[in-house]
Amino acid sequence: MFIYFFTKEKCLDLLKLEIKIRLPEFKLSFGHKGFVTYKVPEKFDENFFETFSPFFAYTWGKTFKEPIDSGLIRFELNKNVVFYGEDRNHFHEKFNLFQVYDETLPADCPSRAYLKLKDAQKFFTLDFCSNESILEWGCAPGGMSFFLLNQNLKVTGVDAGLMSDKILAHDEFSFYQMSVHDFLPKTQQTTFDYLISDLNLPPKDVIDLILNALEIIQIKKMILVHLKCNGEKDLKAICNISKKFSNYQINRQMLPSHGRETLITLNPI
Repeated sequence: MFIYFFTKEKCLDLLKLEIKIRLPEFKLSFGHKGFVTYKVPEKFDENFFETFSPFFAYTWGKTFKEPIDSGLIRFELNKNVVFYGEDRNHFHEKFNLFQVYDETLPADCPSRAYLKLKDAQKFFTLDFCSNESILEWGCAPGGMSFFLLNQNLKVTGVDAGLMSDKILAHDEFSFYQMSVHDFLPKTQQTTFDYLISDLNLPPKDVIDLILNALEIIQIKKMILVHLKCNGEKDLKAICNISKKFSNYQINRQMLPSHGRETLITLNPI
């Protein structure tokens, strides 16, 4: 039996490193651009696959035949394929979204970060309600804030950088031009519906900031955190996130708009 993954070509090295860390007994079988397969050990417990989810693949599954090439036709022909966490139609919908991705931004949007939330809403079916409160870390220059404000949400942004004048002028946007570390002991608002983080910091530092924040503030619905990965140290911190948030349901998804990063969602259990 073989397990296969589709990822972005620029993230293939991160995916291989992730498999080396999390599934060291798997043997690399085939790789081409953003496609890779591994041979599964004969005595491996297949129940593991029901809960396993990769950080740096956008879709994956298993096949009982070794693929000859990376074409989806090959998988359709052999029929011995399992798509984990999704049916065949969802698999192809996701595959096509990554292959042909629309990067068009609204004309007055401050940055491409807008696309990350647009993608997250699509993959996780985020159901924002009007007037809900958002705490946004790493908000400058305002791409995600632009998306959130257009959803009629109340946004509190924290960033040491400069924000777009258009965002600053919005009635439902409050801005704290400082680091998150400096913001936490000063905040007067202690309850938010969502925390969204896009900090340009190592994953371990971001995770520690979230843990510290949860001792001060309450997040009622969901935490969404984009984690950048620049090597093995970062990847190990990402892989250990479940140990840090045992009281949360954790989901993960690499998004079409991502660079070398992944999105983690944390829902209080």
